[in-house]
Amino acid sequence: MYRLKRFIKLSPLLLLSLLFAACTSSTIPYNTQIVCTAEHLSNDSLSFIAPDFDFLKFSNAKNRVPLKNASSDFALKLTPESPYGFTTKIKHARVDDYYKISVWRRLQDQNVVVVAQADEIWKMYLLSKNTTDTINGMVRIELELSVPPDLEFYDIKIYAWNTVKGTAIVDNFTIERFHKKVYPEYELPAMRIYIGKKQMARIEQKRVDAFEKGNLSSGDNDREKAVITYKNQIMPASVRLKGDHLDHLQGRKWSFRIKLRKNSAWKRMRTFSIHTPKSRDFLSEWLSHKLFEQEGILTTGYDFVPVYLNDSSLGIYAWEEHFEKQLVERRNMREGVFVKFAEDAMWEGRSHDWAASSPYFEQAEILPFGKATIAADSLKKDQFISAQNLMEAYRKRSIKPSDIFDLEKLAKYYALIDLTKTYHGVIWHNQRMYFNPATAKLEPVAFDGYTGSGVFDWIKRPLIGNFNNAPIFAKGAMFYTFFTDPEFLAQYNYWIKQ
Repeated sequence: MYRLKRFIKLSPLLLLSLLFAACTSSTIPYNTQIVCTAEHLSNDSLSFIAPDFDFLKFSNAKNRVPLKNASSDFALKLTPESPYGFTTKIKHARVDDYYKISVWRRLQDQNVVVVAQADEIWKMYLLSKNTTDTINGMVRIELELSVPPDLEFYDIKIYAWNTVKGTAIVDNFTIERFHKKVYPEYELPAMRIYIGKKQMARIEQKRVDAFEKGNLSSGDNDREKAVITYKNQIMPASVRLKGDHLDHLQGRKWSFRIKLRKNSAWKRMRTFSIHTPKSRDFLSEWLSHKLFEQEGILTTGYDFVPVYLNDSSLGIYAWEEHFEKQLVERRNMREGVFVKFAEDAMWEGRSHDWAASSPYFEQAEILPFGKATIAADSLKKDQFISAQNLMEAYRKRSIKPSDIFDLEKLAKYYALIDLTKTYHGVIWHNQRMYFNPATAKLEPVAFDGYTGSGVFDWIKRPLIGNFNNAPIFAKGAMFYTFFTDPEFLAQYNYWIKQ
């Protein structure tokens, strides 16, 4: 559907040229490995070429140097004056094609990366990761690329990059192209999701719309019927895409919010999310949840499960509990309401490049989870009104933190935030609060602590209490009030030293 719409929008002349280009020998064949060493030069000696694929030119042959004690005779030197090399292009990229791109670097050249960059634009910019493959003092670094829908027919530039001053040595730049990434088949109990063709087509279009917009806007109206199976359970359900950023929609491994029908539950949950572990830095998020749980701080249930979509393996997913009564019942706590600041306006503004200084936080509505249930229950409605008033006082900093929060849990929460570097969770639109009816105060819920970059987003950041040096938190960083409050500081200082 998406490709057809794109074709219709293109002029006939452009369409003809794209179809012609896609059929020429300049296209990298599927299931093919192309290896460019520094051994083979183009006729003008300005570029490297790969044997049998001389339609591809790889840049910076002028920096070819002899390579000692290795299987190759030559390698490529990257210098401060010429930091890029083996640069080439994936021509007329096709949506969801999967590429593995790698290069070998010396063990000491730790700042060399492989980059995939959309040609002439910065809609996509991906960096490689290290592998465990080593030989003759060299290590292989690899980048995985799934072409997103908004870059179909674009040229994507790929290259090795020495990101620091000094010289680096690289060799064996490799490109592999596949129709899709193939995930393992599992003997472990797996969650299997079955979605019909019409429903899947609407989900696919929603994904395309997200890439064109720049982020995902999805709600209850986007739910589609599905069936979930696990072991001997068969559970009618509804599913929708989830996740604000597009990392949740890359390749074929999309993130979903799943809601089971009444009388069905999976691991005692009726509503939960599944997402690629990469979006929360793999095991980092799981470990932080265990630490918060150990210290008595509310946090969502979090673990891993193999997932199949319409009998096609999608690999290991992380699953995460939603904000429903089971979250507190598992901890023998009283059922209360969960609240948050609405973030829809902020994401809409970002999609239109509205000013970051717009008062998204100041004007954000305070919303409960399970709005329909709360509206039908007078006790829960009263609890929500109390929680809403406390959240508003929190935003306006109009009363002491100890009058709003369970101060010990709040201080312990921030001490653990500093320990685990889960700072992504304290940004205003990621915060989730529980109103405890036993204390009539709010408690923070540890949630969404990491991005795909994990702790490396914050590795050189000071403790958040040192807020004069943490400008990234200036917008909506209500915890400034905490660190100027003597009662909170006493608690925080105690827990940060434990």
